[in-house]
Amino acid sequence: MRFLFLIFGVPMMIMSFFQVSDVLPFAENVQLLQDGKQIVLSQENQVELRSQVEALFNDSRTMPALSVVFGDEFNEILQNGTFVSVKFDKTFQINDLPFDELIFQVTPESYGFNVFRSNSDIVQGRCIYVDLNGKTTKQFYNFVSTLIEGNMAEESLSETSPINPIV
Repeated sequence: MRFLFLIFGVPMMIMSFFQVSDVLPFAENVQLLQDGKQIVLSQENQVELRSQVEALFNDSRTMPALSVVFGDEFNEILQNGTFVSVKFDKTFQINDLPFDELIFQVTPESYGFNVFRSNSDIVQGRCIYVDLNGKTTKQFYNFVSTLIEGNMAEESLSETSPINPIV
């Protein structure tokens, strides 16, 4: 019986996690979105954004959310506000909820938030709720606001816009 667990159980345990913070080290990239548009960041800012996302999720608790979202509804939600997208090069699972991209909204002072799941560029199904375990999003929100303000200042100086719409 233990032999079968090693053959079948261990590989599934490697791909299935219980906390969002467990999968963040496997992220392919982290993107910042503002009002439905991707903010193009310098390499240095991308590294710092990734580090700040990992710090935000550190010691957090993950649980299934009560909310469910579907593609069209999500596209409407994405048009207003600031979001962070964490993309992976393969499908992972948290509590049997598959995804290859996690997207969450950045708000000024939340103690927790819903994380939208995308799988093969389709956002649908149950969300994941992240409780920050006593922390708030205030520091992360301030960091992201600084990135956006700095990027908008650079954009106004350039002739071509570095912001691309999300497809």
